[in-house]
Order: sequence, then C-alpha cells, then structure tokens
Amino acid sequence: MAIADVEEFAHLTDADVEAIGRELDAIRADVEERRGQYDADHIRTMITWQRRLNVAAPVALFGSRIPPLRLAGTAMLSVARILENTEIGQHVTYGRWDWPNDPEIRSSTCTTRVRT
Repeated sequence: MAIADVEEFAHLTDADVEAIGRELDAIRADVEERRGQYDADHIRTMITWQRRLNVAAPVALFGSRIPPLRLAGTAMLSVARILENTEIGQHVTYGRWDWPNDPEIRSSTCTTRVRT
C-alpha cells in the first residue's frame, strides 16, 4: 500500500513526503544524541529492582500465614513481572538498549528471560 492509496494523505506530493521523512529523521537523531549515562543507569536500575523484587516476593510468600505479608509478596511479584516484561524485556527484545554495548541488555546476547 502506497501513501497515495490512503485518502487522507493522497494530496501530499513526493516533496511533502520527503520533508516529513527528514523531520522524522531529525527527531530520531536528536533522541539518539541526547541518550547517555542517565538512560543507561535507568535500565540497570530497573534490572536491579526487578531482581530484588523477584527474590523478596517468594521469601514473603513462602509459608506466610499473615495476610498482609501475602498481599505484599503478591504485589512484589506482580511488580517484578511487570518490570521484567515491559520495562526490561520488551525494550531489550526490540534492541532499544543495544547502544551501550552492554552484553547483559544487548538484544543479540541478552541473558534476560522474557516470559510469554
């Protein structure tokens, strides 16, 4: 399907489409230029918290007869899974964290397991 086949965009000329493409490329370049240590620290912090929660949750749940402790363990396990699948797994799988060249979060060599 070409852009000319979509009625809303049929009025655009080839020059218009090229201009939109250049604007999108400029936005991408700006984002790539601004990413840095803060972003790398963010993903590593998310991995650390996910691992901590993944250990703490079963400890809280194991043999717990106290309802608030069971609730806390369930909440921790839920947050750990959410972090693993959305904040870490999805981004690593799609290669969004390949730029720091860290083998732990590189999509081609990642050891992070994504549940399906």
